[in-house]
Amino acid sequence: MKLLKVAFRSVFMAILLLNTPVDARFIDSDYPKTVRAILDKKESSDDLTHPPKTFDVLKHTPGGQPFKEQWIYHQRSDYQSIEISYLISSTHYSESYSLLNRALIYASESEYTEYSPDSIRGLQISYFVKGGKLIHLSSTGHGKTEDDAWEPEQELMTRYKKRIQELQRLIRAHKNSN
Repeated sequence: MKLLKVAFRSVFMAILLLNTPVDARFIDSDYPKTVRAILDKKESSDDLTHPPKTFDVLKHTPGGQPFKEQWIYHQRSDYQSIEISYLISSTHYSESYSLLNRALIYASESEYTEYSPDSIRGLQISYFVKGGKLIHLSSTGHGKTEDDAWEPEQELMTRYKKRIQELQRLIRAHKNSN
């Protein structure tokens, strides 16, 4: 009887894991630690062969409100990082993308709204990517991560591709103006 309970528990856990969405399980439990170690090493390196490029981009919300995105692009031999931040009304947004050998390995986004000096509402999401697939994500705060219909991999990869295209346009425009 005890052996039957153990077998049932193992089958139940396997079924549960197979039916768990990708954002709630580890496919490679060491991958986030590995990525963080790579990022720490790359971001602390003194490779200044390519100084960071900065861009200020004026945009408008769908309602016509202007806002400015601030971009910082770092390129080292095999590592690139893109940081984007902007403020719309009283909400601060930021996005970051880290690439190793031109492949996305990590991304993050945050959103913070200050309602008063004592009241801030926010959301922070960290994405770990391997081979173009979302391997793991972690989040703090409240927002879209609580929506069962949210497709984190699709949203991340769509936004990432759009941002890469935008960065390429900014770099071309910067080269043409010099």
